[in-house]
Amino acid sequence: NHRVEQPAAARNVRRKMAETMRAFIAATAPPEVAAQLELVQEQIQAHCAEGVVRWTRAGQFHLTLRFLGTIPGDGLPELELALQRACQGNPSPHVQVERLGCFPQANRPRVLWVGFSGDVAPLCGLQHRIAFETRGLGEPQEDRSFHPHLTLGRVNKAASGRELRRLAQALPTIKAEALGTWTISQIDLIQSRLSSEGAQYTTLASVCLA
Repeated sequence: NHRVEQPAAARNVRRKMAETMRAFIAATAPPEVAAQLELVQEQIQAHCAEGVVRWTRAGQFHLTLRFLGTIPGDGLPELELALQRACQGNPSPHVQVERLGCFPQANRPRVLWVGFSGDVAPLCGLQHRIAFETRGLGEPQEDRSFHPHLTLGRVNKAASGRELRRLAQALPTIKAEALGTWTISQIDLIQSRLSSEGAQYTTLASVCLA
């Protein structure tokens, strides 16, 4: 019996398709909005010690619509089709980026974010369609309501109570109104690779809205 060797390129493709990856579905903030978000970050930084907050880096501001978690590489075609079904005929929401907030509560901030006004209801409808079409793909979906936001940074778990109080007292003084308008016209399927330098994002597929 003779064994037929596959070409190296074919073996690489098969190996990559069998690999797993971490992924999420999101809309990527445009550069002009990202620039305003960086200015808000700088304002907050002036009120806290270095290392208290892990900041979202430039170019990585995303409105996450569905976190998929770990997925198989060979499931990408099915995911892309599901995303196309969800976005088909859906108009592009037009939102204003504004209003600084935090999770879980104002006196103990852990996640710093900015919110939206404008076509928030249509945006939530789009997220619901995406969640529905991608059900069964990726990790189980979180059983909580969708709160559209852009994450500015996450407070380090090792931050002291004194540092948290100082940050909480500073947040109401930060100017974060009228940070720009955004017509959300494209939804991306994004791979996230974790490294010592932070998350590295790669766009795997994109679908345009009407």
